[in-house]
Amino acid sequence: MKAAIFGAVGMAAALVVPTSANAQWTVEMTVTSAFVEDSDAIVIYTAGGGNNGCVANSWVFAATNEDRRARAWATALTALSLGKKIKFWFSGSCGAFGFHQATAIQIIS
Repeated sequence: MKAAIFGAVGMAAALVVPTSANAQWTVEMTVTSAFVEDSDAIVIYTAGGGNNGCVANSWVFAATNEDRRARAWATALTALSLGKKIKFWFSGSCGAFGFHQATAIQIIS
């Protein structure tokens, strides 16, 4: 009985680990356009990024609160207006619209 329980727990852990193991900062990309969708998700289109099975160069940033959303939006617009590169923290999965799901954004000087 214990072996069956530990086996099931081990299998569940093995299924969870790859998702978090794939989370990483992306390559540097250029913002080509951005908008806020009706649900307050921030949608950002880029040049120079891969597709990892999602829609190429398309990102959706869903923040957990208004402050984070405002900071992400300001970062994306700053990069767009100044021509700076950005990186996203990418979980390795696709989000809304089949776009890359990002949970953080950084601007590169």
